[in-house]
Amino acid sequence: MLLLCAALALAILAQRFADLRGTDTDLFPRWYGLRQLLLHGRNPYTDGATREIAQQTAFLAGRVEVAPAQVLTAYGFLYPLPGALLLAPLALFPYGAAHALWLFLGTILLPVTALLARCAFAPRALPGTAISTLSTAVVSLLFLPSLWNLALAQPGLAIVGLAALALWLRQPHPAKAGAALMCALLLKPQWVALLAPSWLLFHLAHWRAPASQRFLLGAGIAALLLCGVATLLLPTWPADFLRAASEYTRVPQMTPTSPAVYVVVSALQPDAAARVLSAVAIAGIAGWTIAGWLQRDDPERWGAWRSIIAGALIVPPAWETGAVMLLLPMAGTLGSLHGTHAISFAALVATISLAAAPLAALWPWRSGAAVIVAYVLLIAAWEWWLKRPNRSSTALDAAGPAVPAQPGSQ
Repeated sequence: MLLLCAALALAILAQRFADLRGTDTDLFPRWYGLRQLLLHGRNPYTDGATREIAQQTAFLAGRVEVAPAQVLTAYGFLYPLPGALLLAPLALFPYGAAHALWLFLGTILLPVTALLARCAFAPRALPGTAISTLSTAVVSLLFLPSLWNLALAQPGLAIVGLAALALWLRQPHPAKAGAALMCALLLKPQWVALLAPSWLLFHLAHWRAPASQRFLLGAGIAALLLCGVATLLLPTWPADFLRAASEYTRVPQMTPTSPAVYVVVSALQPDAAARVLSAVAIAGIAGWTIAGWLQRDDPERWGAWRSIIAGALIVPPAWETGAVMLLLPMAGTLGSLHGTHAISFAALVATISLAAAPLAALWPWRSGAAVIVAYVLLIAAWEWWLKRPNRSSTALDAAGPAVPAQPGSQ
């Protein structure tokens, strides 16, 4: 009964927020484009569809005719069609209902995602698991990138869920894990731009192993199905998507081309020094990531853990929404904590979220980089603390990402 009341309250809040937010969300262009394609047979990438979307936003309403083409494109459909088809069920609802449903599901998805990642990265339970589990669920909703994704109704919320699902399924069901990873890659490639290629290359390098064969088979089938359906619906989608993406890259300030590492270092150092320092840091991060995939003990887990962190630091654009991928290694760290330590970690996440929230107004288009670095430093600090020689064996027995024999211990 309590769960039913909570679900009803969440549904009402989601509908109220959807009514207040209106069409100024990241979901609206995808909903509108899919609806035009599936219900009316129109190409969602065309200038006409893009102008119709822009006309329905508060920012461009009444100014579509004088707005630059690149700015209009930023409000267009823009996503690769095969991955966008995963959102097709939402196109069957009126937008207000689709928006509310996405918020409702997203609010539930975030704690589930964090718990799946916690199980994947720290599979053996600790004493005080209930507190750690509750802290993980709370962290997923107090994490600033999570809040940004909910506020913007970002379709990328599905990416972090699919990635967590792939991690969780990788040992019992590698084919399903491969399919989940490919779905994430096709929906929003930049969010898994390091994780997905690294993971696929790892299995290609071990293609003789049955598990790798099943993983690659699942990924291949998912890619063929989604791309096949997209091509049947719109044969020109690859060229249309590339044209729209090319236009988007020319939008002023909308696509920072620098990694988060460089954005933060350049704010503290002269440009010449910042370039050198960030290049050295990126090289070190890349080497650290590769070493994760070469671990003898469960390289998939450690390679994925490092790839997610490295991707947030070195793959542009470094925005708050994409930083939600850091929820996965953060949940892994929480899996190695219990009791007051788990509560303390959750409190620090909430503190950083509160402190970093104004950055979007103070440092627009670059605030995401600062948020990413802040959370990575938090994860690193706790990993260091967990690896101290005088830590009790109880905490280290969880085999979480911070175990001395695991990543970061070399």
